[in-house]
Order: sequence, then structure tokens, then C-alpha cells
Amino acid sequence: RIQILFELMLGDITAIAKQEEEQQGTEFDNFFRSLNNEQVKTLDRYSSEAKVKRPTLHQCWLHPLLCEAVVRSSPHFAKEYSILPIDNDWFGAYIYSLGVTLYYLNIDTFCYQYVKDNKDKILNFLRQRSCELLLRGLLRIVEALPSVAVHLDTSILFDIRRENPSAAVGYDLLLAALHHFNEETTDPHQAASYQYADIPFTVTSFPPNLASEHSNFEVFKVTDGRSHIRRCGALNTSPTTPVIYTGTVVAVLDALSEAVERRTPVLVQGDIGSGKTVILEHFTSLFGTDIVSLQLDEQTDSKALIGNYVCSDVPGQYTWKPGVLSRSMEQGLWLLFEDVDHAPSDIISLMKYVWETKVLSTPNSVITAHPNFHIFLTQRITKEGLGYSFNPFLAMLDSLFCKIHVVTQTDEELSQIISGRYPTLGRCSRRLVELYRSVEGVNVRQLMKWTARIQSYLTHNLTVVTKEVFLEALDCFCSWQPSHEKRLNTAHQVGIFLNMPRHKIDHFLETYKPSRDFSSTHFTIGRATLAVQGPIKEGIFAATKHSCILMEKLACCISNSEPVLLTGETGTGKTSSVQHIADRTGNKLVVINMSTQSDAADLLGGFKPVDVVQLLKPVYERFEVLFKESFSVSKNASFLWKIQLCWKAKNWKTLLEALLHVCQNIKTKYSERWEELHHSVGKLHGQIDQIENSFAFAFVEGTLVQALRHGWWLLLDEINLASTELLEGLSSILENKQLTLIESGSLKPIPKHHNFRLFACMNPSTDVGKKDLPIGIRNRFTEIFVDDILDSSDLLVLVSEYLKHLNLPSGILSKIVGLYQKLKQQACDVLCNGQGHSPCYSIRTLCRALRYAAKNASGNVLRSLYEGFCMSFLTSLNRESYPLVRSLIISSVLPENTAKSIISHPLASPSPRYSS
Repeated sequence: RIQILFELMLGDITAIAKQEEEQQGTEFDNFFRSLNNEQVKTLDRYSSEAKVKRPTLHQCWLHPLLCEAVVRSSPHFAKEYSILPIDNDWFGAYIYSLGVTLYYLNIDTFCYQYVKDNKDKILNFLRQRSCELLLRGLLRIVEALPSVAVHLDTSILFDIRRENPSAAVGYDLLLAALHHFNEETTDPHQAASYQYADIPFTVTSFPPNLASEHSNFEVFKVTDGRSHIRRCGALNTSPTTPVIYTGTVVAVLDALSEAVERRTPVLVQGDIGSGKTVILEHFTSLFGTDIVSLQLDEQTDSKALIGNYVCSDVPGQYTWKPGVLSRSMEQGLWLLFEDVDHAPSDIISLMKYVWETKVLSTPNSVITAHPNFHIFLTQRITKEGLGYSFNPFLAMLDSLFCKIHVVTQTDEELSQIISGRYPTLGRCSRRLVELYRSVEGVNVRQLMKWTARIQSYLTHNLTVVTKEVFLEALDCFCSWQPSHEKRLNTAHQVGIFLNMPRHKIDHFLETYKPSRDFSSTHFTIGRATLAVQGPIKEGIFAATKHSCILMEKLACCISNSEPVLLTGETGTGKTSSVQHIADRTGNKLVVINMSTQSDAADLLGGFKPVDVVQLLKPVYERFEVLFKESFSVSKNASFLWKIQLCWKAKNWKTLLEALLHVCQNIKTKYSERWEELHHSVGKLHGQIDQIENSFAFAFVEGTLVQALRHGWWLLLDEINLASTELLEGLSSILENKQLTLIESGSLKPIPKHHNFRLFACMNPSTDVGKKDLPIGIRNRFTEIFVDDILDSSDLLVLVSEYLKHLNLPSGILSKIVGLYQKLKQQACDVLCNGQGHSPCYSIRTLCRALRYAAKNASGNVLRSLYEGFCMSFLTSLNRESYPLVRSLIISSVLPENTAKSIISHPLASPSPRYSS
């Protein structure tokens, strides 16, 4: 009987064990089905690191990237395994997983008791290692269960924070939560002053005992605040381009590390905005290596890579200016060619030859590649793996280059990036990503731009959306689209997603007009306020609904230091809107009209003939300032008087010898400024004989460099016509990098003034003779498409503003508006200019006519209107169209009964200043 009873008990135990195994298998299947593609890859890598065929759900629950999937798919399992004892190495991951479980499940009693019983263990663990997982888990527990806060000693945490400055962000957020919830408030939703935030992941954190010796990246350290690249040597501990370590980023960094170790050139492929350039720049910054970027297109010349001869500061002498490829090979720099699919065949052949032979022959020398020299290429491809443009010559590089595909970030990764960059958006990051996915034609760069703008408006949810958030979404997601219908559809889509009432959406799209406010200290337009930097200029500007909306968009870009690209037809108010904002804020705006003949020297600078006085004056002024700062003027009055006599007598040789004598004797005792002055004086002294007998050459800084130094605003009109070399100089500015003028012979970067802003304008590439702007440059701007003004109310405001001093009745103003609308329509239907094309009538044409009429130069208001419209609208027409437009002007502007007498009346004589 005992044996039978034992067998029955054994059978029950076996059945129960089998049942539990089946239950766990079912739970794991549910868990696996809930994973996205990136989490599946993480699970595979996690299994290989743990050297198991399939990790248990308990192990997955302890993984920071898999924890939430376990809790969501198997809540019963998460409740049971959350009470298991944990090993010390896994303690940080355990607290984090506990916080996630508490966030989704109701296990308040256990969490409270566990933190209360283990508070000393938590503090001791933080003393030993600054574990971001533990901090993140504690923050989530405290926010969800405020009563826990009384058991954590803030004074001890503050002492630990001072000993670990690398984890200061995590400690500050946790201390802020503890300080708030240690007050009488126990409900976090009653605390309006508390800002919910999340500690960003700076690494993909695995428990430390799962780190593999064979892994390319030691990114599994919980105790460190940064990742370590082990394969390629020393790590720069302060990378200049921090990124959030998502699964995609780690995989690309892994592949890049392996390619660099094998000395293989790299072709990085990915969709627009996938982060190709950012990851490459971060990879180079981890090693402290400089990378030189060059934007390629069909017009790129091999001279930009190899170099050419340019004039120097010595008359009649030309020096060799190395190109980016020559300079990179010689100095061992890393070279990045962007958009290689647009490169011409000779550029691709040159890349292939250089990498195979490691030699480059120039007219000046033969360059052998430095051991550290490396080439990286980028190519834009679609999500399906197809190139945006077909280049058959790229097949020449297939056997040489290692291809690395940057996949489009998953929703989870984008949410992780947003939470890492902007902690205040951590709770609503998924909703922001969902909105981004629902809008067609938007890239990740626009999403990041939008999140950067709205972080001050949102805290932790999207339940209350202000008008600012919606308007920022319109600027980032809709404004770039040329089609008005598409803009409206996208705007309605965004508004509905953000739970905006339909009538509010229609208001912002149809009747909304931003308010304006002027003062001596600020200029406010809608939701943006700009500080006044200098004297305010007054001028004629019609504040139409169209122009106010455009100025609000521009002001938002200016306040966020974003480069702006205005796209639209000729005469739609692109330049005038920027000019008006510059005038009202006291900023100097420099406008440069680009063309196919524009030279990079116009923007960046170059050697140009100058007068000897212009060459010596800066050096002489620097000497006077330094001398007065270093020595007594009264004791050296005789010497300074002799120096001034040489300057006035233009005795340049004696002057330079005297300055050189002073610099040689005192340069070792004073600052580096004397060293620099000694170098400049010595250089001029050696050239003075040639300079006096011929032209003097000096490097004259271009408009872009002057604007960078002095904080001017720079507008490049028709930027799509600019050369490749010129766009290369702009690329560093668009990425907020420093500009270095290698042409001047100096490697010091140009300091960027905080008030500098860059604007660009272009007509659509559909115009005759116009080309499109390279997409790699265009994506780095905030693009705004500017429509023509067609609304009657806006046109009436514009006409009234220009003619306000003439006190015309409203009936005549309305007739002028109707005349312009008829002329616009007939220009498309029947009118032709002298070349047989339709005439181009725009707001610029109308304003030219109104500006003339406002002066009343004819002595009769109606006659001045007639002359102004004839001058602006008739002069370009052919013989057949001329009488049609003239009769339309007469019938619209002049009364029928007095039209002939007004036209036949002789014009007044010109004023005396014009009579000569």
C-alpha cells in the first residue's frame, strides 16, 4: 500500500511539473509573439551571451529592453517572479524590472515592504557603482508609490551624487522626486509643480556577468555611464556628438568597428534621416579622430578632391591648395563622401584608384596615404533597399567597400531617443512616434526638430495639447509641402491625432492671424518673441494674414537657431519677410544673389589685390593696442611719435623694421598675442619690397565668414544655383559645426557668433534653367513653402497699406484688387510677353505699381495709378496683348466719363533735382 501510495504521489508530482512546464512554455510563446523585430534581435543576442538556447522568462524580465514585454504578455508570471531573491550583480536590473512591473501591475504592498527592508542594501549598492538601471527603477517606483520616498535618505543620496558626477542627471531627477514626495503630498497627480522625467539610457545595459569577451562592444556594463569600444583602440571619454544607444546604433557601430579594424572602406546605406552621418560622426568622435565631409553631386569637380593652384599674398606667386582628399591622405584624417550615388564617374574612379594603390599623384607632389587614413561613403536608399537615383559606376566599388545598412529606427528606438534627449517627453514619447508614423513624407530629422520645439509645452502626456504644440507640428510636418491640398490634409490628420476639436483645426488653417507686438526691446509675432539687437528701421510692410503667418514661422526658426529654406515662386514675399523681421529686430541682413557663376571666395574669402594701407593698417592698430596694454605710454612717447611719423610719411620699410625690432625683444615675456603680431610683421617685412612695386595681395574674408564673426543674418537667394564647393562650405554651418578657413593658411576655426542666422531662398526646380538643391543639403534646412497671395482680403490690406497717404475711397481700392486678380488670370490664359511666354505677374509687380502711385508724381492720384500700372504690367507684353491689358487698366482705375481727359492731360515737369 505504501508503494502504491508513493507511486500515486510521484505521478501527481510529475503531472504537476509537466503542467508547470507547459504553462511556462505557453507564457514564453505569448511573450515572444509580443516582441517587435528589434526586440527579437536583442533576445537572440541575449541568448548567445548567456550561452543558453532559450533564456527563461525570469532572465528576460531582468533585461531592461525585454522587461516591459514580459510584464505586458505574462502579468501572472511577473507578479510571481518579482518576489524571488536576487544576486548582488543583478540587483540594479532587478530594481528596474520591479519599477516597470509596478508601473503596469498592482503590487504596491510588496514594493513598499521590499524597499523598506532593503533601503540599506540599495544605498550601499549605489556607493559601490553608479547604476543607472537602479536609479531609473527607483524613480519609477517613487513616482508610482510616493509613500516609499520616506524610506530613502536624501542626504546620503546627495553625498553619493557628489562622488559620482557622471551620473548627476539620474541622481538629480531622483532627488527632485524624493524631495517633492517627502512633503505631505501622497498623490503624484495632485502635484502640479513636479515635472515627470525619466533617466535616459546612455548604454544598452545588460547585467555585468553576461558581458562576453568576444563582443565588439562592451556596452553591457551597468556600472559605467558610457559605452566602450574595445576593438579599435583607445576611447575618447568625451565624444562631441552624443547619441542614444539604440539597438540599431549599436549594430552599426559594431559593423563600423570591424570594418575599420580590417582596414576596409565603408559604404553606409540608409533612408533619409536614418542617422547615417550622425552615427559616423559619433563613431569618429569616440576615437578623437577628425572627419572631413564632402557633399557630392553631379557637378562635383575632381579639383575639389585633389586641389589646384591659387594666388597667394605675394604678388605674381601662386601656391598649391590641396583638396580634401589630398589633405586627408597626408594628415591621416577620415574622409566622408555624402550621397555617393550622385558622384560623377571620374570621382568614383579616383576613389577606387586611391584605395587600391594608397597613392595620389598631384602636380605638386606624390602623396602616400597615412596609416590612419580611411574613407567612408553614404548613400540614400529606400526602405525597400532601392537607391533614390541610379548610378551604374557604383558597381566599380562593390569589391572594395564594405556595405553597412542603417535600418529605419523602430518605434521603440525612436521613443528611446526622444526620452533620452528630452526627459520631459518620456511619458508621451510613444504617442509622438505614433503621430510621426501616421504622417506621410516626414523623416526622423523633422520629428526630432518637432520634439525639440515642444519639450517646453508638454510634460508627460498628450491629454492637454496647447495651440503651440499643434502649430509647431504644422511648421515641421506640413509647411515644406508644395501642394496646398496636401498641407491641409496633413494638418487635419495631425489635429485629429492630437485630439484638437474640428472647429479649432479649421480656425488655425483658415482664419488664424498671429498678433504682432513691437517695443524698443522685443518683437513678438504670434508664439515667438525675438530680442531687439540694434536700431529699429521703419518701412512699408503690409501685415496680411499670409505675411504674418510666414513671419511667425520664420521667428520660431530664428528663436530655435534653425537654418531656414524658403521655397516658392518669384515675388511671393520670401525676401521681404526676412528683411522686415531683421529691420524690426535691429539685425543686419546681408542678401547675396547666387548664380552658376558664384564663386566660393565670395562667401568664404580668398586672396585679392588690396592697397598697401589696407594691408598694414590692421597690423599697425594691433601693435598700438598691445603696446598700450603692456607699457607706459608717457615713458615711450618719443618712440610712439616716431612710429606715427613713419606711418604718415608712408615709410613702410622703416615702420616694419621698428615694429619687428620691438616684437623680437619682448615677445618671449608677454602673451601669445605678441607672438601672433611678430609672425604677421615678419611676413610683411619680407614682402614689402615686392608690395611697394606692384599690387599687394591679402586674404579677404568673405561675407559668410564676416557674418559668422559679427552675428549678421545672411540670406542666400537662389541657393540651388550655387556650386558644389560653395555648398561644401555651408554643410558644416548647417550641422552647427565650426568653419575652418584652410584657404587662409590657418587651421583655427572661425568663432560662431550666437546671433548668426542663415536663410536661403529658391524657386521651384520646375522653372527653366533651374536645378534642385542636393537633398543632403536641403534636409538640413527647415523648409517653408511660400504660396502666392491670392486672397482678396489680404490683397486689400496690401493695397491699403501702400496707398494709405492718398486717402482713396474703399471702392477704388477694391477695383485695384480686382484689376490685379484679372491680370493674374489673363496672364495664365491669353497674354504673352515679347518672347512668346506667359508674363510673370506677382506681388512684386503689384507693389512696384503701388509704390510709384503712392508718390503721386503726376500730380493727379488717378493718373499716377494709371502710369504705375502701365509701367509695371505693360512693358513686357507683345503687340497683341498690350491693348488688352491697357484697356483693362483704364476701365478699372479711371472713371469712364473722365478717362480720356485724365490720360491726355500733360504730365507735370520733373522736379529740379531730375532736370539736369
